[in-house]
Amino acid sequence: MDEMIPGSIGLSPDEVLDVLEAASRAPSVHNTQPWRFRVLPDRIELHADLARRLHATDPTDRELRLACGAALLNLRVAVETYGIKPLVSLLPGASADHALAVVRHGGHVPPSASAQAARRSIDRRRTNRKPFHDVAVPATHTTELVKAAQQERSWLHVVTGRDEWAELRRLVAAAHRVQMADAAFVGELITWTGRGADQFDGVPATAAGPSPEPQDEWVLRDYNARTLRPRREGKDFEH
Repeated sequence: MDEMIPGSIGLSPDEVLDVLEAASRAPSVHNTQPWRFRVLPDRIELHADLARRLHATDPTDRELRLACGAALLNLRVAVETYGIKPLVSLLPGASADHALAVVRHGGHVPPSASAQAARRSIDRRRTNRKPFHDVAVPATHTTELVKAAQQERSWLHVVTGRDEWAELRRLVAAAHRVQMADAAFVGELITWTGRGADQFDGVPATAAGPSPEPQDEWVLRDYNARTLRPRREGKDFEH
């Protein structure tokens, strides 16, 4: 594997492999991992893997691009922990045809404590499909999340209060009904979920969480978790 990957942007082949593995741990819809990387001596290119498109679930490729953006963030973080400032060009055009982004060597910088902490978090990140504790998220946490979004030139709205919760629940339930009435969407859901633990993509049955039940207050996606012990009948999943 190492012999197939060249050094790039001041990183050795082993270090390039490490940053690519970090990038590939990013979240994506149904864990499709819709990205590809091209490694050249002076740059690492990020491309969309159109063979992994979800035509029914994501017809405009918006969520595909969000997933690639998450992979790019992981790549940036991992590169910085090697003391290299990642110089990122989005949609570079003719200089890297069809690439969504290109990462080049932007100079040497000491790895910041926040970058090192973020790099450790990449390996620990998991999608949680089990019930959350019925406790409020501390305001300090939500404030940090809002700041993190702003640093990426984005915006995070924190849903608070019963009125906003009720509206969010209504929208999610309506969207769920539309999707589950679409045979093509359901087909993609079945294709990418309930997989064996030895497969590197898709959602394995062991990570699917409990199956939905009629009394659930919030919508639960059915990820074909046939091997999991059913929940106690009549008990809501979570508030």
